[in-house]
Amino acid sequence: MINMPNISQSIQHKSLSFVRWLLAPSQLASITTKLPFIICQKSIELACNKMLEEPVNEGEFDFLNAKVLQIEIIDARLFAGLSFRNNKIICVYMDNNKHSSDVTLSIATADAISLMEQKIDPDTLFFHRKLKIQGNTELAHHVKNTIDNLDPDLLPAFLKKIVMIYRDKILT
Repeated sequence: MINMPNISQSIQHKSLSFVRWLLAPSQLASITTKLPFIICQKSIELACNKMLEEPVNEGEFDFLNAKVLQIEIIDARLFAGLSFRNNKIICVYMDNNKHSSDVTLSIATADAISLMEQKIDPDTLFFHRKLKIQGNTELAHHVKNTIDNLDPDLLPAFLKKIVMIYRDKILT
């Protein structure tokens, strides 16, 4: 006789394993970079400008005007270039290639999430070599100060929930 609870548990375990594999940073980056750039670009711009509306309007991102901040998610092998134009954060590129930029911040997914949730500060990550900075040090200093001063309440509740689920279910 077949034991149904064991089959159900086995299917559930295999499903969760597949979802973890599919949404792992390297796979997620692979999927993301296969999407048309305009979809990634508009999604990033909408999220950044909505989430950071107040600091943007207060001029806290003016230092990025005509500059490119490259964010490298190390474990995903994903690069995103952000700039600032016409009082908006813009996405210049998002792909698997390193580009020329004014400053590059390199960080792993789990550390980026901890930084977003303000469970750790950029200085601690930097001194533990979990946040690498290359390029214009003055610009990097502005970026670091901006990150330090961001209010975690600016993250929309749904984004906090997604980040929490991703951290707890995918990265563990």
